[in-house]
Amino acid sequence: MNNDGKLFIAKGLKRIPLLYPLARRYNKRRHTVIGKQVEHWCASAARQLEGHAAVTVPNDGPIWVLWWQGVETAPAIVRACIASMERNAGGRKVVVITRDNVQDYVDMPELIFEKMASHAITLTHFSDILRFNLLHRYGGLWMDATLLVSSSLDETRCFGSFFTCSGFVDPTHFFVTKGKWTGFFIGGSSSEPLFAFMDAFFQTYWEHNDQLVDYFLIDYALDYAYEHDIGSLREWVQTQYGKDNPHLFDLAPIIADSFDPQVWKQLTADTNVFKLSWKKPKTYPAGSYGACILNQQIPFQLRSDTDRNNRN
Repeated sequence: MNNDGKLFIAKGLKRIPLLYPLARRYNKRRHTVIGKQVEHWCASAARQLEGHAAVTVPNDGPIWVLWWQGVETAPAIVRACIASMERNAGGRKVVVITRDNVQDYVDMPELIFEKMASHAITLTHFSDILRFNLLHRYGGLWMDATLLVSSSLDETRCFGSFFTCSGFVDPTHFFVTKGKWTGFFIGGSSSEPLFAFMDAFFQTYWEHNDQLVDYFLIDYALDYAYEHDIGSLREWVQTQYGKDNPHLFDLAPIIADSFDPQVWKQLTADTNVFKLSWKKPKTYPAGSYGACILNQQIPFQLRSDTDRNNRN
């Protein structure tokens, strides 16, 4: 059975709580097999880092976002999310990468764009390649276009030498990450070795392959970096696990529910970034969280200064 078939089975198993023990054993074997399939390309990328002296530079990069067709064509929820980033960037520039400006920023082989044109690389997986190329070149913070920011991003934490969210529940170990990181919300200095490794990995992988070994290729490469202590990922997880945005995924399931100020206050007491979806629901009922977000009716600053000080 190919990896797509195994992924399909894993998706089915995670829907049945009684089968969680079986799912964990199944996914452990699945992750081991896929890890071995990408190990050669990971090792090749790691060798490219050998002999490079570590030079730490400040993280003075922007917030990077991708919406290929341009913000003006984006769904309303995406436009609202990007606007929320701009409101809460703390003076950082928010750069939206599109098909019209991508060549102004990237430094990657033409074959990547050729394989996009032939559909060997999808836009989703191009975004995986893109984020690490940008972070390696400029530093900054990568944020998926469906991240809603409810209050100012912490300059010291989000724009330090390395940052990612972690600590999320994955009872069947469906993801090889096991909640240790999020590839859609990650950043750091341009001198961070992890970014150099991931940039080299993707370029090496696609130089020799015309299809994905697995949909979540990004995480298998990051897992290799974690296990081989490349860059700051392992240290971050060991010292910062679960310290950021514990309710990251908790707004999406209630996005169509009626807005409740008390629930919103509870969510934002220790979380100010929320992962949403542009695909569902397609519309939001009047008075729902989604409708309030689109109409800019949510009081984004409900957290008091006391709440923030207590968190810090």
